[in-house]
Formats: sequence, C-alpha cells, structure tokens
Amino acid sequence: MDRCVKMCATTTSTSFAYKAVKANKFGTKVERIALKVKSTTNGNDDMGSHARVIVIVPGFLASADAYAEMCSALRLKLEKRGGLKVDARVVPVTKVDWWPTLFGKDFSSITDKIDASIREASSVSRTGRVGVVGHSAGGWLVRLWMGEKRYCGRRYSGAHMVDTLLTLGTPHASAEAYPFGRVVEKRENEDNEGVPEEARGSSLAFTNFHYPGAFFDSTRYVNVIGDVDPEGADSFDLSDVLDAKKSSRGGESVMDRVSRAYRAWIFGVSYAANCRSARVRGDGVTPITTAHALDGAEEIILRGVYHGNAQGSPWYGSPEIVDDWIRFL
Repeated sequence: MDRCVKMCATTTSTSFAYKAVKANKFGTKVERIALKVKSTTNGNDDMGSHARVIVIVPGFLASADAYAEMCSALRLKLEKRGGLKVDARVVPVTKVDWWPTLFGKDFSSITDKIDASIREASSVSRTGRVGVVGHSAGGWLVRLWMGEKRYCGRRYSGAHMVDTLLTLGTPHASAEAYPFGRVVEKRENEDNEGVPEEARGSSLAFTNFHYPGAFFDSTRYVNVIGDVDPEGADSFDLSDVLDAKKSSRGGESVMDRVSRAYRAWIFGVSYAANCRSARVRGDGVTPITTAHALDGAEEIILRGVYHGNAQGSPWYGSPEIVDDWIRFL
C-alpha cells in the first residue's frame, strides 16, 4: 500500500560553488551555500567499501536500540531494490544523553556522536558521502551539525559528507512552547555577534537562524511527516465526550469515544507546543506545518503513520512503512 499522498520537489542539486542571500525567520540575511562536492571513490574501491551508506539519527529521548528493526529493514530493502552493498547504522545515542537537555544543557553530546558516526560511515562509502535519516529532533540536529558555525566551541562543517538528509517527523520550526516551559540553554564558545537572544538560548533556533531552509544545495532535503486521526484537540472534557447526542460518529461505543477524545487531547498538547495551535493534523507529536517548514525541501505526507510506537502503529520505522520513504534515499 502506497501511503505517500504528497510530494513537492522544489530543490535541485548543484556541484558548482556559489553564494546566494537568503532570509531566515529572524529577518536576517544569511549566505546560502552550494558546496563544491567532487565525485570521488574516496580510496574505497576494495571489497570492504559500500555502494550506499545510511546513518540513522535517533529522536528526542530515544536510544539507538529503538531503531534496530528500522535499520535492518532499511539495509535489506535497499539491497533488494538496487542490488547494492549497503551499510546501515544507527548513531549510538542513549536515553541518558538526552536527559541533561531537559534542564537547559546544550545538545553537544548528541552532535558529537553524530559527528563521529557520520565521519566513520563516510570513510567506508565509495563516494565519501552518506545518506542520513533523522527521526524527530535527530533531523534538525543533523542540520545543525552540517553547518560551519561554532556550536559549543566546535565547527562540525559536515555538509560535504551528506548527499541526502531525510527527516521523519522532525519539528523543524517548533515554537518550543512546552506546557511546563522551556529552560534557556547556557552555551559558550560561540560567535554571537548579530545572533538574536532566542538563537543563543535554543539550539533549534540557532539552527534555523544560521541554516534556514534547505540551506546546502549540495544536499537533498526530504521531509516526511505522518497524518493520523484524530486531529488534535484543545481540551479533554469527559462530560462532553459522554454525551452521546454530541457524538459525530454514529455507532461508536462510549469507551471508543473516550479513548478517541483523550488521544486527540494528548496529540493537541504536543501540536500546540510546536505551532501554538492544538486543532491541527500531524503524526501525533509533530504537526504537518512544523515538519514542512524548510523552504526548498521535498515534502512527503504519509497517511496513517505515527511518530513513534508510543503514539500508535504503524510508525516510520515499521518495516512496511520503510518502503514508503526508502525511495527518496
């Protein structure tokens, strides 16, 4: 079953170096860069090299082991589709790595692991470049890592190693308006001249300020988002739900109505944190509008696909769903 219902291809790749001016959401003009990337064998023509290398970056509060099934399916399906020797791996992130970020710590422990994993992966790629699959926050963290601006003292400058960045349910333009507030990050050793306060206190805002849209023309950006029922809701009013006269779904049991209304409220809390509106559609965590917020990226919507197992099944990593986005790698 093909769940892909929308694709807007608005990017083209280039191998020529040039600079263009692009405005970010802060109204600041930044240079959009097309890197000169040479087709190279990277010295890896031997039998140990791989024709295609894919790196998976886990999402917020997730560990690498949650992506084992996705990784296996990705490798097997790519090899079957193209008859290629494929290396698929997951950045070895643990849940513990994420915890400090809940209290205002930066994301450098994650980006350092992304850096080590992709550099190692590129060394076994015949072209020296890899495809990257970023789930949830993992997607925008790769965008941060690809850039050349100092982040917590490091310049990763990894864009030249990434031919495709495919994100799954990534909140690229989240308002970060969490119900219990957000602790402002305290980062050091960065070039802050001309950088707004918001970008100094949020790694996501930092990313969107410095690298708006599909920033690097040498990289193909593909943003995938699920679209599930129900739509988000502003509140959960049990008395209203129990009023059968107000039910718009004939034949639905009381328990089904309660479950549906509760899920709509839970989804709505996450949607509102991302786009300040609960009554929108998305994958149960990320609204469609927030995921499809990168100018110049290809945009895909998958009907009935959830953000993760906690929200429902199937999710992006289910083997049968991998088929629906693997074509863009």
